[in-house]
Amino acid sequence: MSELKVNSITPLSTTGIRFNSPVGINTVAPNSGLQINGKLNVVDNNLEVVTVGTQNYGIKIKASPSTNESILQFANYDGSERAHIKSTASGDLIFNTSGVTAAQMSLGGGFNVLSTAQFNKPVTFNGTTQFNNQATFLSNFIPKCAGVPTVDEHLVNLAYLKKFTFSPNTVKTWQVFGNVNNGGFNGCCSYYNGCASTGDYSTTLAGKWLIIGFSFGQRGCSCYDNEQFHFPIDRSAVWNISSNSVQSTITTYLGAPYNAFGIAVKIDVATV
Repeated sequence: MSELKVNSITPLSTTGIRFNSPVGINTVAPNSGLQINGKLNVVDNNLEVVTVGTQNYGIKIKASPSTNESILQFANYDGSERAHIKSTASGDLIFNTSGVTAAQMSLGGGFNVLSTAQFNKPVTFNGTTQFNNQATFLSNFIPKCAGVPTVDEHLVNLAYLKKFTFSPNTVKTWQVFGNVNNGGFNGCCSYYNGCASTGDYSTTLAGKWLIIGFSFGQRGCSCYDNEQFHFPIDRSAVWNISSNSVQSTITTYLGAPYNAFGIAVKIDVATV
């Protein structure tokens, strides 16, 4: 066994210095290749690794025997950590930045982003995409759906759809018999009493509503048997109200009818 102690080794020519393997630095030489026991620092230079075709890897980072974790660390020049990628004993791949786990890829290939994910370019989802929390889209970038919704879980513009949804909360009836204030009417032989309005004629309807109204009046009567004669429809009109009532707006659109009826359809979905 021999030992060589030198301060430096320089080549005799431009071909450099060659050490035939096996070589062990600070350790016993292995069966083949180069083995270094201790730190290997490559300063102000590049580290180039060629993938070994027969073993299908270029750089292999073995796990520590104590933690059974393989860690690739990125550091500042002073050695303090910036970020690291860790492979756990179970095969998960964990991405850590500034001491915080940012994302994790499970053994089965599931990728979990634990913070905000931002896509600056078009993104294609080829499989089922689940949003377990709210997904907010900028108003100037409205999501487009290429298909037609066929099941309850498919994406639709619910607020837009509610504008055309008929339910007791969005469709109401209204009627008034007598004048617009439920008063009577002077007939040909006597005074004809009005009656209380029904439905939501005098109700202040919150939000925006589309009103469809029809009116019909008395054309004549018989003094002999007090019979009244009515024509079916005198006038019809369509108008909007906003947090108002049919009663307070009806004269603007139907004049001063004696009898009127119609429906109200809610068009302000924000208050449905």
